Amino acid sequence: MEEIEKVEIVQNTVEYSQPKFWHTIVARFIDLFIFFLSALIIFSVANTIVVSTAWHKDADNRCNQIRLDSTLFYKDLNGELKFINEFIDTNVNYPTYTAKVETFLVPVIETSFPAFLESECGADVKEKYLTDYKEFKKNIKNQNGVNYFISSGDDYVQNPAIYASENMKDYYNNVYTVFLKDYAQGYLVTYHKVLNGLTSELSFIFFVVEIPLCLFVAFILTYFVPPLFFKRGRKTLGSALYKISLMDERLLSPTFPRFLARTAIVFGVFAVSIFTFGIPLLLSFTLKAFSKMHQNFADYMLKIVEIDSSKTKVYLTYDEAKISELSDHKKPVDFKMERPL
Repeated sequence: MEEIEKVEIVQNTVEYSQPKFWHTIVARFIDLFIFFLSALIIFSVANTIVVSTAWHKDADNRCNQIRLDSTLFYKDLNGELKFINEFIDTNVNYPTYTAKVETFLVPVIETSFPAFLESECGADVKEKYLTDYKEFKKNIKNQNGVNYFISSGDDYVQNPAIYASENMKDYYNNVYTVFLKDYAQGYLVTYHKVLNGLTSELSFIFFVVEIPLCLFVAFILTYFVPPLFFKRGRKTLGSALYKISLMDERLLSPTFPRFLARTAIVFGVFAVSIFTFGIPLLLSFTLKAFSKMHQNFADYMLKIVEIDSSKTKVYLTYDEAKISELSDHKKPVDFKMERPL
């Protein structure tokens, strides 16, 4: 620790004490709430701007047109795109499940969608799709273990033992709808190169640009901007509410370079935690909870501690402390921590 005899602070004593642990926890949660609220607001604004751009509208319209051409999607009366079974359930008044299956689902699965695959993705993709469809029919069974389909030459047909009107709801929900969602839609997304490229671009903008940028801006607004105003003690809004200040090894408010380094380390912990299920944050919190001076990783590395500044002032410089004591006609003050750094 630096000696503070430069200003002959030797007699009066200002004792700095650590804040109550539950105060620091509540302050952290307040800051986290502000962080997530800020991120949500910023994301809402940013996403509205992005989706209104000509590029995004064009890419989205092209994706929707491909989905419509595949016959797996339809537009409802409000112009919203819906997957085929959802569209049937909400917009088509078929009297029976038999009509839904035989008039709508089976023709799409066996005729129109294979034709789309052949036209857009190639004959080999179509053949692979039909092979998977045959394999699907071969293996799928009802809750009683009875096959929905039986062998008939080189193909499989509905099992006449259960293919009756009273069981058509099962065929609709548990067979054809399942195949459309799990198989047909997968082929559309995987093998249609244009759709795959467009969705990759849109996903990149969303996950790699929009979300990280919004989180970064929210972090700056929560953890960097307030301490620039609360320079004495470098407090966030949560810390300011509970009179919790930062103090470095000199027993003064951290300098801007040290505060900047602390912010960078904290941001790094946040960023890495996103991709590692929060492990760095958990380790940092554990260090704070059980270390002698209750320091998180950033504070431990930079020799910074949190103090209760509700009754004691955090000085910016030694000269300020000396002048403050002289203006109050007091003897010079000696800085002390209850436990040394």
